[in-house]
Amino acid sequence: MNASNVTAQEFAETMFQDMPVGAHTKVIAFACEPSDESTVAAQKKWSGADWWPPEMLPTSYCWKENDQWQRRHCLVEKGNAYICISAFRLDPQTGRRNRKAANHVQSCAVMIDDVGTKVPFERSKLPPTARIETSPGNFQDWLFLRPNSSSRSAEAMRLLIHRMIEQGLTSDGADPGMAGVARVGRLPCGINNKPKYVAALGKPFAVRCVEWTPERRYYFEDIIATWDLDMRPDEHRRAVVPISSAAATEALHRFAALLRVFELLGWHQHRVGEWHHVRCPWVEWHTDRDETGAALSAPSESNNWRGGFKCHHGHCAEMTIRDVWRFVDALDRRRRQGRL
Repeated sequence: MNASNVTAQEFAETMFQDMPVGAHTKVIAFACEPSDESTVAAQKKWSGADWWPPEMLPTSYCWKENDQWQRRHCLVEKGNAYICISAFRLDPQTGRRNRKAANHVQSCAVMIDDVGTKVPFERSKLPPTARIETSPGNFQDWLFLRPNSSSRSAEAMRLLIHRMIEQGLTSDGADPGMAGVARVGRLPCGINNKPKYVAALGKPFAVRCVEWTPERRYYFEDIIATWDLDMRPDEHRRAVVPISSAAATEALHRFAALLRVFELLGWHQHRVGEWHHVRCPWVEWHTDRDETGAALSAPSESNNWRGGFKCHHGHCAEMTIRDVWRFVDALDRRRRQGRL
Protein backbone atom coordinates (compact mmCIF):
# COMPACT_ATOMS: atom_id res chain seq x y z
CA MET A 1 0.00 0.00 0.00
CA ASN A 2 1.19 3.50 -0.85
CA ALA A 3 2.07 5.19 2.45
CA SER A 4 0.55 8.47 1.32
CA ASN A 5 -2.85 6.77 1.10
CA VAL A 6 -2.95 5.74 4.77
CA THR A 7 -5.95 7.33 6.45
CA ALA A 8 -6.06 8.58 10.02
CA GLN A 9 -8.73 5.95 10.73
CA GLU A 10 -6.55 3.09 9.46
CA PHE A 11 -3.51 4.40 11.35
CA ALA A 12 -5.45 4.66 14.63
CA GLU A 13 -7.16 1.28 14.30
CA THR A 14 -3.85 -0.45 13.53
CA MET A 15 -2.05 1.21 16.42
CA PHE A 16 -4.80 0.30 18.90
CA GLN A 17 -5.72 -3.12 17.52
CA ASP A 18 -4.91 -4.67 20.92
CA MET A 19 -6.65 -2.03 23.04
CA PRO A 20 -8.27 -3.64 26.12
CA VAL A 21 -12.07 -3.80 26.12
CA GLY A 22 -13.58 -0.76 27.82
CA ALA A 23 -10.46 1.38 27.40
CA HIS A 24 -10.18 4.59 25.40
CA THR A 25 -7.59 6.96 24.02
CA LYS A 26 -7.70 10.63 23.02
CA VAL A 27 -7.78 12.19 19.56
CA ILE A 28 -6.92 15.88 19.41
CA ALA A 29 -7.44 18.24 16.49
CA PHE A 30 -7.75 22.00 16.15
CA ALA A 31 -7.48 24.75 13.56
CA CYS A 32 -5.44 27.27 15.55
CA GLU A 33 -1.64 26.98 15.53
CA PRO A 34 -0.32 24.72 18.30
CA SER A 35 1.19 27.42 20.55
CA ASP A 36 -1.90 29.68 20.42
CA GLU A 37 -3.32 30.36 23.91
CA SER A 38 -5.30 33.48 23.01
CA THR A 39 -8.82 32.19 23.75
CA VAL A 40 -10.48 29.74 26.09
CA ALA A 41 -11.09 27.47 23.10
CA ALA A 42 -7.39 27.63 22.20
CA GLN A 43 -6.41 26.82 25.78
CA LYS A 44 -8.74 23.80 25.81
CA LYS A 45 -7.51 22.44 22.51
CA TRP A 46 -5.38 19.70 24.08
CA SER A 47 -8.29 18.13 25.99
CA GLY A 48 -9.22 15.96 23.02
CA ALA A 49 -12.06 13.62 22.15
CA ASP A 50 -12.60 10.07 23.44
CA TRP A 51 -12.02 7.31 20.91
CA TRP A 52 -11.71 3.53 20.74
CA PRO A 53 -11.79 1.13 17.78
CA PRO A 54 -13.74 0.32 15.72
CA GLU A 55 -15.58 3.64 16.18
CA MET A 56 -15.02 6.30 13.55
CA LEU A 57 -12.66 9.05 14.61
CA PRO A 58 -14.64 11.82 16.34
CA THR A 59 -15.75 14.99 14.62
CA SER A 60 -16.23 17.11 17.77
CA TYR A 61 -15.49 17.19 21.46
CA CYS A 62 -16.57 19.10 24.55
CA TRP A 63 -15.12 20.91 27.53
CA LYS A 64 -16.65 22.57 30.56
CA GLU A 65 -16.39 26.35 30.94
CA ASN A 66 -18.11 28.29 33.74
CA ASP A 67 -20.29 25.25 34.50
CA GLN A 68 -21.47 25.16 30.87
CA TRP A 69 -20.51 22.51 28.35
CA GLN A 70 -18.93 23.88 25.16
CA ARG A 71 -18.40 21.97 21.92
CA ARG A 72 -15.78 22.35 19.21
CA HIS A 73 -15.26 20.64 15.90
CA CYS A 74 -12.49 18.05 15.76
CA LEU A 75 -10.78 18.88 12.46
CA VAL A 76 -8.82 15.67 11.96
CA GLU A 77 -8.44 15.98 8.18
CA LYS A 78 -8.04 19.77 8.02
CA GLY A 79 -6.44 20.82 11.31
CA ASN A 80 -3.47 19.97 13.49
CA ALA A 81 -4.31 16.33 14.27
CA TYR A 82 -2.83 14.17 17.04
CA ILE A 83 -3.44 10.88 18.82
CA CYS A 84 -2.27 9.72 22.26
CA ILE A 85 0.14 6.79 22.45
CA SER A 86 -1.72 5.06 25.33
CA ALA A 87 -5.05 3.60 26.33
CA PHE A 88 -6.77 4.51 29.61
CA ARG A 89 -9.60 3.25 31.79
CA LEU A 90 -12.41 5.34 33.21
CA ASP A 91 -11.33 7.49 36.13
CA PRO A 92 -12.67 5.58 39.17
CA GLN A 93 -13.24 8.79 41.13
CA THR A 94 -14.98 10.96 38.53
CA GLY A 95 -16.24 8.40 36.01
CA ARG A 96 -14.72 10.55 33.25
CA ARG A 97 -12.52 9.48 30.40
CA ASN A 98 -9.15 11.25 30.46
CA ARG A 99 -5.48 10.63 29.67
CA LYS A 100 -4.06 10.67 33.19
CA ALA A 101 -1.10 8.46 33.98
CA ALA A 102 -3.01 7.16 37.00
CA ASN A 103 -5.60 5.59 34.66
CA HIS A 104 -3.12 4.13 32.16
CA VAL A 105 -3.83 0.54 31.08
CA GLN A 106 -1.56 0.08 28.06
CA SER A 107 0.80 1.97 25.77
CA CYS A 108 0.52 1.04 22.11
CA ALA A 109 3.40 3.03 20.56
CA VAL A 110 6.47 5.15 21.17
CA MET A 111 7.91 7.80 18.88
CA ILE A 112 11.33 8.94 17.75
CA ASP A 113 10.89 12.71 17.35
CA ASP A 114 12.54 15.14 14.94
CA VAL A 115 14.14 12.47 12.76
CA GLY A 116 16.05 14.12 9.93
CA THR A 117 16.66 17.39 11.79
CA LYS A 118 17.67 16.86 15.42
CA VAL A 119 17.99 13.06 15.20
CA PRO A 120 20.03 11.70 12.26
CA PHE A 121 18.26 8.97 10.31
CA GLU A 122 20.92 6.44 11.31
CA ARG A 123 20.10 6.97 15.01
CA SER A 124 16.53 5.82 14.40
CA LYS A 125 17.82 2.27 14.39
CA LEU A 126 14.55 0.30 14.31
CA PRO A 127 12.62 0.43 11.03
CA PRO A 128 9.44 2.35 11.92
CA THR A 129 5.90 1.10 11.65
CA ALA A 130 5.10 4.54 10.27
CA ARG A 131 7.22 7.56 9.37
CA ILE A 132 5.24 10.80 9.28
CA GLU A 133 6.61 14.04 7.86
CA THR A 134 5.38 16.67 10.32
CA SER A 135 7.22 19.67 8.81
CA PRO A 136 9.62 20.04 5.86
CA GLY A 137 12.32 17.36 6.22
CA ASN A 138 11.28 16.59 9.81
CA PHE A 139 9.74 13.23 10.74
CA GLN A 140 8.18 11.31 13.60
CA ASP A 141 9.06 7.61 13.55
CA TRP A 142 6.26 5.60 15.15
CA LEU A 143 7.12 2.22 16.68
CA PHE A 144 3.90 0.32 17.34
CA LEU A 145 4.14 -1.97 20.38
CA ARG A 146 3.17 -5.57 20.99
CA PRO A 147 1.32 -5.84 24.31
CA ASN A 148 3.06 -7.36 27.33
CA SER A 149 3.38 -6.63 31.03
CA SER A 150 5.89 -3.81 30.37
CA SER A 151 3.67 -1.93 27.91
CA ARG A 152 0.82 -2.25 30.43
CA SER A 153 2.89 -0.66 33.22
CA ALA A 154 2.64 3.13 33.45
CA GLU A 155 5.83 3.30 35.49
CA ALA A 156 7.81 1.13 33.05
CA MET A 157 6.59 3.20 30.09
CA ARG A 158 7.30 6.47 31.90
CA LEU A 159 10.85 5.34 32.56
CA LEU A 160 11.32 4.17 28.98
CA ILE A 161 10.20 7.54 27.61
CA HIS A 162 12.43 9.47 30.01
CA ARG A 163 15.39 7.33 29.02
CA MET A 164 14.61 8.03 25.36
CA ILE A 165 14.51 11.76 26.17
CA GLU A 166 17.93 11.46 27.80
CA GLN A 167 19.22 9.85 24.59
CA GLY A 168 17.81 12.74 22.53
CA LEU A 169 15.39 10.39 20.80
CA THR A 170 12.13 12.09 21.62
CA SER A 171 10.62 15.38 22.74
CA ASP A 172 11.61 16.76 26.12
CA GLY A 173 8.09 17.52 27.34
CA ALA A 174 8.35 21.31 27.07
CA ASP A 175 5.22 21.43 24.91
CA PRO A 176 1.71 20.55 26.10
CA GLY A 177 0.76 16.94 25.50
CA MET A 178 4.31 15.63 25.34
CA ALA A 179 4.91 14.10 28.76
CA GLY A 180 5.14 10.43 29.64
CA VAL A 181 2.43 7.91 28.84
CA ALA A 182 -0.03 10.73 28.08
CA ARG A 183 2.03 12.10 25.19
CA VAL A 184 0.63 12.57 21.72
CA GLY A 185 1.98 12.45 18.17
CA ARG A 186 0.72 13.60 14.81
CA LEU A 187 -1.74 11.58 12.79
CA PRO A 188 -0.82 11.07 9.09
CA CYS A 189 -3.13 13.83 7.89
CA GLY A 190 -4.06 17.46 8.41
CA ILE A 191 -1.69 20.41 8.63
CA ASN A 192 1.13 21.98 10.61
CA ASN A 193 0.36 25.69 10.67
CA LYS A 194 3.09 26.90 12.99
CA PRO A 195 3.91 30.47 11.85
CA LYS A 196 7.44 29.67 10.67
CA TYR A 197 6.18 27.07 8.19
CA VAL A 198 3.36 29.26 6.93
CA ALA A 199 5.86 32.10 6.46
CA ALA A 200 8.31 29.86 4.57
CA LEU A 201 5.77 28.02 2.41
CA GLY A 202 3.06 30.64 2.04
CA LYS A 203 0.60 28.11 3.45
CA PRO A 204 0.42 25.45 6.21
CA PHE A 205 2.55 22.36 5.75
CA ALA A 206 0.53 19.29 4.72
CA VAL A 207 1.38 16.47 7.15
CA ARG A 208 1.88 13.15 5.34
CA CYS A 209 2.89 9.54 5.87
CA VAL A 210 5.98 8.52 3.88
CA GLU A 211 6.47 4.99 5.21
CA TRP A 212 3.85 2.50 6.39
CA THR A 213 4.45 -1.13 7.41
CA PRO A 214 1.47 -2.00 9.62
CA GLU A 215 2.65 -5.55 10.42
CA ARG A 216 5.88 -4.15 11.92
CA ARG A 217 5.52 -4.12 15.71
CA TYR A 218 7.99 -4.28 18.59
CA TYR A 219 8.15 -5.37 22.19
CA PHE A 220 9.06 -2.84 24.86
CA GLU A 221 12.29 -4.77 25.43
CA ASP A 222 13.33 -4.44 21.76
CA ILE A 223 13.58 -0.68 22.22
CA ILE A 224 15.63 -0.98 25.40
CA ALA A 225 18.07 -3.39 23.74
CA THR A 226 18.42 -1.41 20.51
CA TRP A 227 19.52 1.80 22.23
CA ASP A 228 21.05 0.10 25.29
CA LEU A 229 18.88 2.16 27.65
CA ASP A 230 19.66 2.16 31.37
CA MET A 231 16.31 1.23 32.91
CA ARG A 232 17.39 1.39 36.54
CA PRO A 233 15.06 3.63 38.57
CA ASP A 234 16.37 7.15 39.10
CA GLU A 235 16.98 6.63 42.80
CA HIS A 236 19.40 3.80 41.98
CA ARG A 237 21.34 5.98 39.56
CA ARG A 238 21.72 9.06 41.73
CA ALA A 239 24.51 8.73 44.24
CA VAL A 240 24.97 11.80 46.41
CA VAL A 241 27.79 13.76 44.79
CA PRO A 242 29.55 16.39 46.91
CA ILE A 243 29.81 19.78 45.23
CA SER A 244 31.79 22.89 46.02
CA SER A 245 30.29 25.80 47.94
CA ALA A 246 30.63 27.89 44.79
CA ALA A 247 28.59 25.35 42.77
CA ALA A 248 25.95 25.22 45.52
CA THR A 249 25.74 29.02 45.54
CA GLU A 250 25.36 29.05 41.74
CA ALA A 251 22.54 26.47 41.97
CA LEU A 252 20.72 28.66 44.49
CA HIS A 253 21.18 31.74 42.28
CA ARG A 254 19.72 29.85 39.30
CA PHE A 255 16.76 28.76 41.40
CA ALA A 256 16.21 32.37 42.51
CA ALA A 257 16.14 33.35 38.83
CA LEU A 258 13.59 30.59 38.16
CA LEU A 259 11.38 31.88 40.97
CA ARG A 260 11.68 35.36 39.49
CA VAL A 261 10.32 34.06 36.18
CA PHE A 262 7.34 32.55 37.99
CA GLU A 263 6.78 35.83 39.83
CA LEU A 264 6.91 37.88 36.61
CA LEU A 265 4.38 35.50 35.04
CA GLY A 266 2.13 35.82 38.10
CA TRP A 267 2.53 32.10 38.78
CA HIS A 268 4.16 32.24 42.24
CA GLN A 269 1.46 31.78 44.89
CA HIS A 270 2.98 31.37 48.36
CA ARG A 271 5.70 29.59 50.30
CA VAL A 272 5.28 26.83 52.88
CA GLY A 273 8.57 25.73 54.42
CA GLU A 274 11.00 24.67 51.69
CA TRP A 275 8.26 24.49 49.03
CA HIS A 276 7.12 27.39 46.85
CA HIS A 277 3.55 26.81 45.69
CA VAL A 278 3.14 27.85 42.05
CA ARG A 279 0.80 27.67 39.10
CA CYS A 280 1.75 24.51 37.22
CA PRO A 281 3.31 25.18 33.78
CA TRP A 282 1.04 22.42 32.42
CA VAL A 283 -2.16 23.73 34.03
CA GLU A 284 -4.07 23.23 30.77
CA TRP A 285 -3.91 19.48 31.48
CA HIS A 286 -5.61 19.87 34.88
CA THR A 287 -9.29 19.14 35.33
CA ASP A 288 -11.10 22.50 35.04
CA ARG A 289 -7.64 24.15 34.79
CA ASP A 290 -7.22 23.97 38.58
CA GLU A 291 -4.18 26.13 39.45
CA THR A 292 -3.44 24.53 42.84
CA GLY A 293 -1.36 21.48 43.68
CA ALA A 294 2.08 22.33 42.21
CA ALA A 295 5.24 23.41 44.04
CA LEU A 296 8.98 24.03 43.58
CA SER A 297 11.72 23.37 46.14
CA ALA A 298 15.17 24.96 46.28
CA PRO A 299 18.38 23.05 45.49
CA SER A 300 19.79 21.28 48.54
CA GLU A 301 21.92 18.30 49.50
CA SER A 302 18.75 16.18 49.79
CA ASN A 303 18.05 16.59 46.05
CA ASN A 304 21.69 16.66 44.92
CA TRP A 305 21.42 20.44 44.41
CA ARG A 306 18.97 20.01 41.54
CA GLY A 307 15.90 21.49 43.18
CA GLY A 308 12.51 19.83 43.03
CA PHE A 309 9.07 20.03 41.44
CA LYS A 310 5.87 18.18 42.21
CA CYS A 311 2.29 18.41 40.98
CA HIS A 312 -0.56 16.40 42.46
CA HIS A 313 -2.57 16.35 39.21
CA GLY A 314 -2.37 13.04 37.41
CA HIS A 315 -1.38 14.48 34.03
CA CYS A 316 1.72 16.11 35.55
CA ALA A 317 2.70 13.54 38.17
CA GLU A 318 5.71 12.48 36.08
CA MET A 319 7.16 15.97 35.58
CA THR A 320 10.40 16.97 37.32
CA ILE A 321 12.40 20.15 37.94
CA ARG A 322 14.29 19.34 34.73
CA ASP A 323 11.00 19.53 32.81
CA VAL A 324 10.27 22.91 34.44
CA TRP A 325 13.62 24.26 33.26
CA ARG A 326 12.94 22.97 29.74
CA PHE A 327 9.54 24.65 29.80
CA VAL A 328 11.06 27.97 30.89
CA ASP A 329 13.81 27.68 28.29
CA ALA A 330 11.17 27.08 25.62
CA LEU A 331 9.30 30.20 26.79
CA ASP A 332 12.53 32.19 26.53
CA ARG A 333 13.13 30.93 22.98
CA ARG A 334 9.62 31.99 21.98
CA ARG A 335 10.15 35.41 23.59
CA ARG A 336 13.39 35.93 21.65
CA GLN A 337 11.62 34.86 18.44
CA GLY A 338 8.89 37.42 19.09
CA ARG A 339 6.23 34.75 19.63
CA LEU A 340 5.24 35.89 23.13
